[in-house]
Amino acid sequence: MVAVIEQLFALPLWQPDVLWWPIATGLVYLLLWIAGSHLARAVRRWQARQTSPGVIRLGRWHGWALLERAVGICFGVAWLFVLLTGGVYTPDDVGVSPVAWEQALPWAAAITLGGAAWLGLLWIIYGQRKRPDTSVRASIVFHPVELLLDSAQQETVSAILRASLIPWLGSYWGVWGAMIVKPLAARLNPRLRVRMRVAGQRELVYLDWALDWVGAALFLFGKSVWIALAGRALCGLLVLGALEISSRLQRQRASGSGEDHRQPDQRSEHGGSEDPDALQVA
Repeated sequence: MVAVIEQLFALPLWQPDVLWWPIATGLVYLLLWIAGSHLARAVRRWQARQTSPGVIRLGRWHGWALLERAVGICFGVAWLFVLLTGGVYTPDDVGVSPVAWEQALPWAAAITLGGAAWLGLLWIIYGQRKRPDTSVRASIVFHPVELLLDSAQQETVSAILRASLIPWLGSYWGVWGAMIVKPLAARLNPRLRVRMRVAGQRELVYLDWALDWVGAALFLFGKSVWIALAGRALCGLLVLGALEISSRLQRQRASGSGEDHRQPDQRSEHGGSEDPDALQVA
């Protein structure tokens, strides 16, 4: 038995530069990510059963969502740093190598603006089909700081998956493979299942998945995680900004048409009333 173990450890499979290590560490990260989400859900359920005023006030703190994103970002960055310094991930696969900016920036600008225009158009069309009081934007409360933190968290997960798959699938298919693995793994996240049942949050999940593909295209052409992160965040801000403008215009048109419908009714009532002044006061 001892001889078998010695032979296993003597194999190059146990060296950090062998292909097994990136895919194994990526799988471990996904398992920890899913386990952490289930632990957070268990804590929230425990808190909901408590009757202590202090625990209730703590559970109602509005900063939990931001704290959760910050913890996810710190854990992901630490994971990347440890595996980069350990030689499991390469700088090229993560996207932290020097970048030829004069070649990357035109592609990054085109992909970001094109993605924002396409996604913004789709969201505006979707929002126009709903009543103004139940539009997508009306049910979404998403501060720009939250979007930036969410972009950093999502891009960190994507970077880990890309670095895990590129050694196996290559620099092209590894990027797109990560975009397929990520939403499949996210289905095991209980928080995602809750968000998919809530109007407004469900649309944000879809936007996250769409921005994943924008970030993947940016990484593919720019070879930089920083370009992917900046382009993804800018694209998300442009999409939400376009949806906000569209929603306001829709509400203004609705309020204007409502006033037009009310004015004839008021004139007819005033014309048939014995005391128009009393009606105006009322």
